[in-house]
Amino acid sequence: MKKLGLFLLAVVLMVGVAGCSSDDSNDNPLVGTWTTKMGDDTFVLTFKGDNTYTSTANGVASDAGTWSVDGNVLTVIHADSSKDTFTYSVNGNKLTINFSEGPLVYTRV
Repeated sequence: MKKLGLFLLAVVLMVGVAGCSSDDSNDNPLVGTWTTKMGDDTFVLTFKGDNTYTSTANGVASDAGTWSVDGNVLTVIHADSSKDTFTYSVNGNKLTINFSEGPLVYTRV
C-alpha cells in the first residue's frame, strides 16, 4: 500500500515529456524536465517557466496544472483544483521532493 501511495503521489506530480521552450523565462531551478523510476515504472515531471506543469507515468499523460514555490515549499494545483504542498530541494541535476512516504529523487533530463 505504501508503494501505491507513493506511486499515486508521483503520478499526480509528474510532468510531460516536452522540454522547456524558450519562453520559459522563470529562473527558478525547478524549471525543467525531471525523471525518476520506481521499479519498472518511469515518471516524468516538467515544470515550465510560466508556472504550469505536466506529468507522465510510463509515457502516458497523468496530470497537469500550475505550480508555485515559496522558499523550499512547492505547491501544485491540479487540473481538478485540488492542491498539494511538499518541501523540495534542487542540488545540481537532482530534484528531491519530500512526500509523506519519504523523499523521491528525480534527475534532470
